[in-house]
Amino acid sequence: MDDFILSQVYGDIILVEFIDLSEDGDAILRGSIYIPTNAVTKAWRKAKVILVGTSVKDTQPGDIVMFPNDKGITVTGMEIKGHGRVKKGMFLNEQRLFGKCVPKDTK
Repeated sequence: MDDFILSQVYGDIILVEFIDLSEDGDAILRGSIYIPTNAVTKAWRKAKVILVGTSVKDTQPGDIVMFPNDKGITVTGMEIKGHGRVKKGMFLNEQRLFGKCVPKDTK
């Protein structure tokens, strides 16, 4: 897709960008533990929602969501209208999401 920019997804499809990766993108961070991405197939992941389809009901761009690592199609380096390039992410259906995450109150 080097000649195109993705501007929309359809139905209940969501495009997310992983936020739980190490700086080099080769490991998933769980607290201070690094787990190699190639060793993890059935892990939960955390990502920021970039695009949502017209049938998506409970999720919107900017939400942080949790989902299973093995239930979507991975994306690397895809350019998104209004966002820029998704370094590493995934297309998945809204029904695959476990839920939304919010920052922990540190008070």
